[in-house]
Amino acid sequence: MHNCAVELENVGLSVEELRDGLTIRGTPRGGFVDSHMDHRMVMAFYVLGLRIGDVKIKDASCYDVSFPNFLEVMDEITE
Repeated sequence: MHNCAVELENVGLSVEELRDGLTIRGTPRGGFVDSHMDHRMVMAFYVLGLRIGDVKIKDASCYDVSFPNFLEVMDEITE
């Protein structure tokens, strides 16, 4: 199973992997996800966490690979 699918399931979603994508169903409830040291996963799950709360991300600091001021921007838009 793809890392993204695994982590989506970790926040309570049902995921079906397709040849060219994912079908995602359900309502996320929060939880612990592993970034797999992928900056895109950190940013996606951070934004999900803003919406639903209670999302903890392992190795979240790897976002700085592509977006060093990500947290500052998120703070600005959520004020």
